[in-house]
Amino acid sequence: MKYDKKIKDISNLGKQKRFSKKIELEQDDYENLTEYAKKGIVADKEIYELNNRIDNLRNAVDKWKSLYDNIVEKTKDYFHAIKLAPQKVTNFFKSLFDKEKQDELERQRLEQEKIQAERKAREEAKEKARIEKQKLKNSPEYKKRRADRDAR
Repeated sequence: MKYDKKIKDISNLGKQKRFSKKIELEQDDYENLTEYAKKGIVADKEIYELNNRIDNLRNAVDKWKSLYDNIVEKTKDYFHAIKLAPQKVTNFFKSLFDKEKQDELERQRLEQEKIQAERKAREEAKEKARIEKQKLKNSPEYKKRRADRDAR
């Protein structure tokens, strides 16, 4: 990387004087070194400010998470009710329709029973009429009238 080369170049700057702890730099090296130092100070300041901003944002995120968790906790019953509402509404309408269906089936059953009772009553009336007719045919009066009619 280009930064690695620059770091090596900085490390190799200057020549140490003999018998002294001082280091000599050429003018270009000195200018580069001061430029890098200034950039380093500016970079340190930016890093410090960005770290502060990160901390502030983390605190804000924690605050919003906490508020969100509180709201979720307070509204969990409502959300549960909303989840159940469609099923309860469906069950309610189903029970209404089932009741209507049962009422309709009961009405049909009663109508069938009424029809069967009427049919049975008609059959019983026919049978009764037939029996009465039979009785009349077997009665002495009928036989006498019949004999009179046949004789004519």
